[in-house]
Amino acid sequence: LLLGMTNSTLKYLSIGILIVQNTALVLAMRYSRIKDPETLQYLPSTAVVVSECIKMIICLTVIASDFNFNFTTVLNFLYQQLFVNFKETAKVSVPAILYTIQNNLLYLALSNLNAATFQVYLLGS
Repeated sequence: LLLGMTNSTLKYLSIGILIVQNTALVLAMRYSRIKDPETLQYLPSTAVVVSECIKMIICLTVIASDFNFNFTTVLNFLYQQLFVNFKETAKVSVPAILYTIQNNLLYLALSNLNAATFQVYLLGS
C-alpha cells in the first residue's frame, strides 16, 4: 500500500482525487468552449486528435523504456503487435474509435450545455 495507508483511506483518497479530476476536466473544457465573438474557437475534433497523439507519445515512450530505448527492438515489437497480430489490433480498434466519437460528442455537449447540467447528465448516464 501507498505510504502505509489502509485500504479504506486509499479508497476514499482515490475517489476524492477522481472527483476533483473529473470536475476540473469539465470546467476546463467548458471554459475553453465559451463563445467570445472577438476570438476564433478551436475545433473540438482537433482537441481530441491532439490529446490522442499525446497519449500515443506517452505510450511509445513507456514501451521504449521497457526495451531500454533500443529502437530496433521497439520497432520489431510494434510490428509484431500491430501487423502480425492484426486480429488483436482490430479487436482493440473498435472501442478506440467509439471512445474518439464519445470525446467529440462530449465537446459538442459542453458547447451547448452549462457545466453543472452537463456534469449531472454525465454522472447520471
